[in-house]
Amino acid sequence: MTRKDHIDVVVRKTAGGEPLTLANFDIADLAMLLTRVEPLFYPGKKKDRPIISLKLDEGSVVARLTTLPQGVKTAEGVLALVSEHRSLQGLERDTAQAILGLLDWVRKSTCEIRFRKRSGESLLVLDPATRLEVAEDKWYDVELYLRGTVVDAGGKHVSNLHLQTEDYGLVRIEVDPEYLAGLEENILYKQVVARVTGRKNLAEHKLDLQSLKLLELSILKHYDADSFKSYLNELREKAASHWEDVIDVDKWLQEIRYGDDC
Repeated sequence: MTRKDHIDVVVRKTAGGEPLTLANFDIADLAMLLTRVEPLFYPGKKKDRPIISLKLDEGSVVARLTTLPQGVKTAEGVLALVSEHRSLQGLERDTAQAILGLLDWVRKSTCEIRFRKRSGESLLVLDPATRLEVAEDKWYDVELYLRGTVVDAGGKHVSNLHLQTEDYGLVRIEVDPEYLAGLEENILYKQVVARVTGRKNLAEHKLDLQSLKLLELSILKHYDADSFKSYLNELREKAASHWEDVIDVDKWLQEIRYGDDC
């Protein structure tokens, strides 16, 4: 039998409010709570994540969330960091927004939310007086390659390319209509590599999927790992002349990536 672990989320009214019980805990509040705690266990991972099960108990309202030990450890680490530093900086966007959403609900409902470990030790307490530092969004321009299948192209007023990708799902890429008109081959339902520009968050390294613009499109005739590798090698050769003055390429790339191992 797979070993499981849990975190308790204790919700109670603050001073002056009616004691909270399962009988007067609204279903909409329960739905809000469950939606917000999911990113604490598995940040940025909705598809194929392990099950998070729920058990509700009295004692104010206690939501016992049970899942695999790794997910519990992730949540404990996130909550402990927030509690220690009183800051959301460095967290994944979904995780930070989830905690902010809980805090907003706490202030509006004059409730307190306490996260506690299996041992009973408190990890984080959110109440109307809680103040957390929020990371400032910083974005920078990037250029990257997306591989996928073209499922739509064109548009009456705004010209876009719709690309089904493995990494980002279905993405919309702005494209110059003259570029599409100049293509000699039909690209619909073809495997392609799109060279695009976009914006990326400096703190969280997340791509703004609404900012993508097409620079160049290449059709992969028969995609396989070797042909894609060959295509990338051709791109490296084209770019080699721009690297001639760089003595330590690895160090240079590391500086460009702001020290991130991506």
